[in-house]
Amino acid sequence: MGLPMSTSASVLLGWHSGWPQTPLRVIPATASTPAQFVVGPRNSARWGDYFNAALRLSRTVPLRYGELSLWLDGTNITNRANGCCIDLNSSGPQGAVLLSADKSWGPRAVNIGFTWRVREPQ
Repeated sequence: MGLPMSTSASVLLGWHSGWPQTPLRVIPATASTPAQFVVGPRNSARWGDYFNAALRLSRTVPLRYGELSLWLDGTNITNRANGCCIDLNSSGPQGAVLLSADKSWGPRAVNIGFTWRVREPQ
């Protein structure tokens, strides 16, 4: 069959300072005034520092009509909650403005798959 079986592994580590953030404050509604947002200076604050780790494992198996690569990818393998954004919601009672907690980038994810490269038999 020609080519030998091969295995590979790779790790990606990423870090950067937090994304820019514009401060936002909510002034609750009173009997005479509606709730209001107070927006601070644009990009004057930052989310926390961002760290991510990813892992890829693969195994390539020679076949009579090509080769089959089996792979496993893991993203955010440390399951770190990197801050990114705020959800604004105004669907509360009349005059109320709700500001939800900070959100974070995606959770840990694992993908499994294969790639089949076809070629003439050897």
